[in-house]
Amino acid sequence: MEHFSSSLAIIFIVFISIESILSARLEFDNYHFQDSLSNFSIALVGAVLNLFFKGVALEFYLGMEKFAPVHLGGQWWNWILLFFLTIL
Repeated sequence: MEHFSSSLAIIFIVFISIESILSARLEFDNYHFQDSLSNFSIALVGAVLNLFFKGVALEFYLGMEKFAPVHLGGQWWNWILLFFLTIL
């Protein structure tokens, strides 16, 4: 699902860019630089915070790994087995 939402974000950015370029060429007054700058700043802060919290969650799970009752190892067949076990 995350791949789908990032694809939608890219499509959204492309269409907004096309709209702003056409707006500038046709001399419409739809976009102001300050508004665009604040919107991109908010998006950047959101992305940085998202990355930070994912890092915190990763560190938490890596720290909790030593308390796991079963250690499967890193063999390739473990990943396939776990993939099919999550479907059940």
